[in-house]
Amino acid sequence: MKLKEYLKSSIYIAEEEIPVFCHYTSLAKNTLVDIGAGWGTSAFLMLINAPQNALIFSIDSFIGDTIKPWKKATEKMCRENVKRALTAVGKIDALQRWKLFPQSSHQIITHWNQEVDLVYIDGDHLIEE
Repeated sequence: MKLKEYLKSSIYIAEEEIPVFCHYTSLAKNTLVDIGAGWGTSAFLMLINAPQNALIFSIDSFIGDTIKPWKKATEKMCRENVKRALTAVGKIDALQRWKLFPQSSHQIITHWNQEVDLVYIDGDHLIEE
């Protein structure tokens, strides 16, 4: 898959992880949650691999506290990257099934009341520093 070409951005997922990620995404039925949306890679992969009626919720505070400043993603970048990548693969309609919350997962979870089929956590990277 030409992820970097589709997103026109950093992707931060190893090539060997992509098939595994896509496989488990395809098994989810209705609701997928992506914690740590960053540049939109995981959201894009979820949108093109999850069942067509599944909803994708991405969460990211975009504050960059655990990422080096020159690697910092923004909400605008994330939205643009996902839209660009979906357009590139001819699946722009999938954008209607995606909601991006520019908040911390701690803020979102206190109000969450929906069942979830898959949670992908790629958030706090302090341990990598």
